[in-house]
Amino acid sequence: MDLDEAVHWLLRGKLRQQLLLSLNQPHTNEQLSRKLGVPSNLCTRGLRHLALYQLAACLTPQRRTHRLYWLTDLGADCQRELLRHHKLSPLNHVLPELEYGIYSAVCSRYRRNLVKCLTHPMRPPDLRRRALRHDRSLRMSGTNTRDTLRALHRLGVVEKEFSFDHRYPRYRLSPLGKRLQQLLWNAEEAPCAGLLKI
Repeated sequence: MDLDEAVHWLLRGKLRQQLLLSLNQPHTNEQLSRKLGVPSNLCTRGLRHLALYQLAACLTPQRRTHRLYWLTDLGADCQRELLRHHKLSPLNHVLPELEYGIYSAVCSRYRRNLVKCLTHPMRPPDLRRRALRHDRSLRMSGTNTRDTLRALHRLGVVEKEFSFDHRYPRYRLSPLGKRLQQLLWNAEEAPCAGLLKI
């Protein structure tokens, strides 16, 4: 498929355009669903169609859930053409050098919320309270919090910090964790107003 055919195919579907124009960094279907306000199953189907037409590629095909999608060269060209067609400003692409399998693993609901809320060294109960305030629909017990922090520690996303005045460790983000936290916050940013009017 050449560029003209791909742009013509994209212009026939509103969701296709919104999905392609929302990819300013690698996203999961769940992130795009929240960003665009459409059901997750429609985003999954739309991303599969973009991958089928070689406009997007799955960066983590080995994962069963939270697969990350990013633009191919043809997809990036189509994105520029769509932005020009709709008179929208160019997007700033964010594609850091990191292990995308780890980023995909952090995209699960509990892990994502804990990483986003971990701004300074915190004990698990404090972090749990902050995560519950951040996402009111989150149902997370103290055991879930500790188990999730252990899993994040094994992935190298968080580090333990011991001190003499506390019996239990505090957790802080590692350098990798800080980069992942920034990607997670960027993925939650609302799309531009012009994108939702397509």
